[in-house]
Amino acid sequence: MSTKRTKSTALRNQAVGLCRSGLSLRAAAEELGCSFTFVRNAMKKEERGEGLEDAPRCGRPPKLNSREVRSLVKNLNQDRSQSSAELLSTSFGTSKQLTSRSIRNYLAKRGFRKCRAGKTPLLNSLQQLRRYRWAHLHKHYNFKKMVFSDEKRFAKRPDGVACDGVASCG
Repeated sequence: MSTKRTKSTALRNQAVGLCRSGLSLRAAAEELGCSFTFVRNAMKKEERGEGLEDAPRCGRPPKLNSREVRSLVKNLNQDRSQSSAELLSTSFGTSKQLTSRSIRNYLAKRGFRKCRAGKTPLLNSLQQLRRYRWAHLHKHYNFKKMVFSDEKRFAKRPDGVACDGVASCG
């Protein structure tokens, strides 16, 4: 991508008008607040009869149109765990000649960032032993009577003592 600032056609027209009215190239550039080279190039374009508009830029046309990019984003939002290769195959199959790198570039332009899911730590031997003992002790327990939640609940026994587990609430 070019970092060069583009000047408007109106500024080029002003530069040509000032030079035609008798100002020198340097004076016209100073009055417009642009460079001498800009004014000189505008005059050369005018003399050659090319017009003062910018020529269309060359470059490869985009592989995906805006509709396909929206479809890509929609598929990603439905399942955020997909890799770019999986997203490519689910979105377009073999109908498009794209790489997963192109998919990542399109998503980056839409504000998505790449990330890798963090690995969960494995259980160490002590944790495995405790889990096995707990399962062995509770293998005949009727879990249909138990309500599972991701929040810890505290209850009171009939005698008014607070407890935090099923076994101690008896």
